[in-house]
Amino acid sequence: MNIKVKSKFKKEIVRIRDISLPDYSLQRDGITQGLIMCYLKCRVEFLLRINEWGTEENKKAFANGSITHDTLDKIYSYFMFHKKLPKLTTIKKWIDTYDKKNKDWLGDSHKEDAVRIKAMAFVIVTEYIRFYKKDFEDLKILGAENIFDFKWKGFRLRGKKDLRYMQNDKVWIMETKTSARIEENTLAEKIAFDFQSQFYTFAEEQEYGHTVAGVVYNVIRNPGHKLGKGETLFQFQNRLRREIRKDPRHFFKRWEIPFTKLDKMEFKQELLWKLNEINDLLNYRLKIYRNEKNCVTRFKCVFLRACASGKLVGYTKTHPLFVELNP
Repeated sequence: MNIKVKSKFKKEIVRIRDISLPDYSLQRDGITQGLIMCYLKCRVEFLLRINEWGTEENKKAFANGSITHDTLDKIYSYFMFHKKLPKLTTIKKWIDTYDKKNKDWLGDSHKEDAVRIKAMAFVIVTEYIRFYKKDFEDLKILGAENIFDFKWKGFRLRGKKDLRYMQNDKVWIMETKTSARIEENTLAEKIAFDFQSQFYTFAEEQEYGHTVAGVVYNVIRNPGHKLGKGETLFQFQNRLRREIRKDPRHFFKRWEIPFTKLDKMEFKQELLWKLNEINDLLNYRLKIYRNEKNCVTRFKCVFLRACASGKLVGYTKTHPLFVELNP
């Protein structure tokens, strides 16, 4: 006779249809530009995000961008306070210890990728400061990795600006992105009214009361290189460095986006409409439904598998909101 014993440790399967709105408020807890864009993309994804669901696959997708981004923030902050660039050994130490201070950086199932990603990040950031050496000659750095948190129209708005600086008596904000593919024509048109850029411009003017000329959209190409067969880490870094120096403009690109008074006025009006709409959803005045149009765009939605099955198998409720805003 075969007797099946049900394990008391078996995980309960969570269905999307059983997930309800959490105790979350725009007035008390606040919202970031990323969460606003998530809502506009799909209400179901927004529901899952504010319930803190996610997957380790998502961590790996952003691993290179996270470490590169963080290291550049540290370099600009160091320069602002010391009026000189950090030593290469200091930069290497920041990168080597990144996962010690960011425990959930890669997720347990991708720890073996850490060494390669760190080696690649060191080459990218050191070649970046070599290519953009004039940043440290011509710009007056006002702040790097600055967190903001303020109330507007009763809503709590939160976020972090990569770099604030002054050049020729004008204040600019620089936003850094890493991307494996850079489609220049499409990107140039999209960033003319980029939500994040306008959100941070608005936040800067609200917070400091000065006029912001606009945003510099700073894009770093993610090389995505793999270790060759029999190739050492040192050889891998030298190969990548040679490729970057051969054509640095292929890896480092910038677009300057000035915003007019009309641009800023229209943004504020539309921002208020969006916040009111999200507030209505959180107060059960709007319904939550899937936006099938955005399941697969340039990249597939991280919750595609969950929506296809209706179950959160392979997902964990371990992705708290606003962790990137911890000082």
